[in-house]
Amino acid sequence: MIYSKYSRNNAGVAAVALAIGLLSAPSAWAFNPPVAHYTFDQGVDDYSVVTAIDSANANDGVWQNVGFDGLAYTGGVIGGAVSLRGATDDYFLIPSIPQIDGIEPTPFTAPQLGVGITVSAWMYVDDDAPSGYKGIFKSRDVTSENISGVATGRDWGLAWEGGDHIDTRVHSSGVDSNDGSITRNQWHHVALVWGNVDAEAPAIPPASVIYVDGVKQANVVENTEVFNLVTSGAWLIGEDSCCGGREFPGLLDDLAMFGEALSDADIATLYSNGLSGIDAAGNATGIILPGDVNQDESVTIADFNIIRDNMGLAATARSQGDLNGNKRVDLNDFRVWLDAAPAAAAAEALATFSLPIPEPSSLLLVLATGPLSASRRRAR
Repeated sequence: MIYSKYSRNNAGVAAVALAIGLLSAPSAWAFNPPVAHYTFDQGVDDYSVVTAIDSANANDGVWQNVGFDGLAYTGGVIGGAVSLRGATDDYFLIPSIPQIDGIEPTPFTAPQLGVGITVSAWMYVDDDAPSGYKGIFKSRDVTSENISGVATGRDWGLAWEGGDHIDTRVHSSGVDSNDGSITRNQWHHVALVWGNVDAEAPAIPPASVIYVDGVKQANVVENTEVFNLVTSGAWLIGEDSCCGGREFPGLLDDLAMFGEALSDADIATLYSNGLSGIDAAGNATGIILPGDVNQDESVTIADFNIIRDNMGLAATARSQGDLNGNKRVDLNDFRVWLDAAPAAAAAEALATFSLPIPEPSSLLLVLATGPLSASRRRAR
């Protein structure tokens, strides 16, 4: 089971995965490493990180909100995650991913199975996240060739749409995941595959396929008629550059692009390995326990003491007690810790309320208005 503040409500999905054997052991790696890979782990212990660092080929993303106030980090499915509030210019800009330039799934001679691209990411949205059309990983700069010829400014990538499904684009042509496939307050793995994926098709047409939590969705375009991804152009993490107000209001983790069209089994591997704390490059990054401040892989009174001592102060790292990534140690962090703490440690912490710690009246007010464990949502 994966224990992260934002995956506790994912218990049902993990239980199903366990029941069918997905979690019995991580699957073997059967494909090449990503050509671009953004884990967001670096920002968890250093809030001054304002770059989406590409660990594969240095295709780094630059944060676009000059005030940096919309950028935060917290625990994800696999190590850390970036927390985006969805305000104007709250996104990363990647100038280009040249490793996908010239990918041609369907040449006129000898089409080859597996040629294409894959985009993979983990996402999470709260109950109060505004719906609409919100970019997860998008480009409107791709130059690609379809049956009508070469065109520039084509729309490619993944977006969260309507509050309950994923919209994907290939050469501006869209296909959606099943309605209701994306639920709130739960981590989901989403993937887009474009290229030669059907070994039984006579000409192996370049298909467009979308997956949610390792499952191929019903809406598959068997032949996109897109022959060539000529140049990649710029890509945005957390935004779609069209139309305004399309910044993503949620968490993103382990975003990766592959320079090949992964198979059904490959996508299932990404999903099941992610649940086991293994990232898209096959690294056993591990997990972050929701109440573990000092990173000793346990939740104890020592973690509470850090939160108590820093209550009300600004934070520059999660290790200072900021468990929800809002750059401040506050009651919400205490809620996260209390929700994860063993009963004995929780009782010991509650007993200290009689001591002169910061914001005692606020703490008592929270106790009086309802159980602390009822609130698991990210402070916005």
